[in-house]
Amino acid sequence: MSDLSDLLGMAKNSDPSVRAMVAQSIATIPDPAATTTLIDLLSDADDRVRLAAIYALGASRKAVAIEPLLPLLDDEEPVDIRCATLAALAMIADRRSFAPIAVRLFDVNDEIRKNAAAAIGRLRDGRALEPLLMCLDDEVEWVRANAALSLGQLGRSDPIGRLAQLADSEDTENVRSSAISALGSLGAFLIDSEDAEEQEASARALDCAYTALDDAVEENKVRVAAQISLADGFERIGQFDAARARSIFALACAISSDSASPDDLRSTAIWSLGKMATSASDVLGAEAIDSTVELLIAALDDPHEWCVRYAIEALANIGGERAKEAVAGFAASEGGARYSELCAKALDLLGQ
Repeated sequence: MSDLSDLLGMAKNSDPSVRAMVAQSIATIPDPAATTTLIDLLSDADDRVRLAAIYALGASRKAVAIEPLLPLLDDEEPVDIRCATLAALAMIADRRSFAPIAVRLFDVNDEIRKNAAAAIGRLRDGRALEPLLMCLDDEVEWVRANAALSLGQLGRSDPIGRLAQLADSEDTENVRSSAISALGSLGAFLIDSEDAEEQEASARALDCAYTALDDAVEENKVRVAAQISLADGFERIGQFDAARARSIFALACAISSDSASPDDLRSTAIWSLGKMATSASDVLGAEAIDSTVELLIAALDDPHEWCVRYAIEALANIGGERAKEAVAGFAASEGGARYSELCAKALDLLGQ
């Protein structure tokens, strides 16, 4: 307790960098005194300290921080303070934040609209549907992109038609990839619905995301978004649509083994393989898992850093003697020296 008291006492230090350090250090401390100190720092004279306190309160995810944070959305506050507050309220995800965030979807400041559009989805509040649909017509690209992502978090079929239209007609890569991500998320979420209309909407959403996986004219970012969203929902997709699940898996295998494919696309395919093999191994079967392990072992020799990193992590998560031997061998190799820390964590998980 004395250590905590000493740390909290430093929040009154004359040096703002020390006060900011204190805010960062106590973000996850459950003691109410830590939360009280962070709330007090919201009124600090130095904006750097205030920002640190705002982010720390968001990371604490304590509902008691809602009321002290809300006044920081006032138009008189600096834009970075307001944006940080929107992010913090999103992390806490309390319904009391809905109206204050929703109002900022139509703020005159582009940055505020962009951050509000990203924040409101975290609340998973159905009331956000209509305002977010309106934001899809915003003149600012990142407002449209964040609104699409937030619509994907609502778990409703209503926006699927509009998102599909956006994914097909929008001329910016960011917005199209966000729309595809949202469609993949909604499709996987709604796939087991007992409502016939929602099932039909789920199929439409997944078709859009699946088509983006293998379309040569799609930008890499769009294809990456499709891979990630479908891999994230792979277990649910596999339980209700085994044929589609196997197709998604097969395509990831093909991309990951194609050395000519772009680095970001290949690394995401490797990440996807690990995700799919650990989340729904029963859908794929033992033979597919064995093939995945071999592909991941081959990826350890890939020249792209993130291909190697994702392969090590995936092997650790899949497990088994073959994976353990491969990671141990790679760790002892000249090329593995660069990834020694990651290999050590993988081997610990693999039980060696």
